[in-house]
Amino acid sequence: MNIKLNVQDRLLLHNLVPQSSSVINMMIWKEITDLVRVSEIEQKQVDFVMSSDADGTIRQRWNIIKAEKLDKDFKISEVMVKTIDDRIEELDNKKSINMNMLSIIKKFRDAAKSVNVENLDEKDKDK
Repeated sequence: MNIKLNVQDRLLLHNLVPQSSSVINMMIWKEITDLVRVSEIEQKQVDFVMSSDADGTIRQRWNIIKAEKLDKDFKISEVMVKTIDDRIEELDNKKSINMNMLSIIKKFRDAAKSVNVENLDEKDKDK
């Protein structure tokens, strides 16, 4: 399936990536992040800056208006959609969703509805 993501979405998608998980799950996340990676040219177009605070906290900034205007279509597999949807569900259950995540969550929740992720669960059980 295809999904349209802007640079803002792609940068914020990294907030959904778990710190740790199973090998297969992390391999899927790597495939997702590699697919939606923001190029150096795109970083310049949105005035992307990365810095670190005195305590080592990494900060990222970009021009939100420019980032929201740079849309790109991505071919994403049903397995990727399910992986992202599962992670959204996990974060929601932990009440770990923040306002910045809402736009990307809506896009992937809509994608999950269109591929019917419940059916993917049934396919997985058959294997």
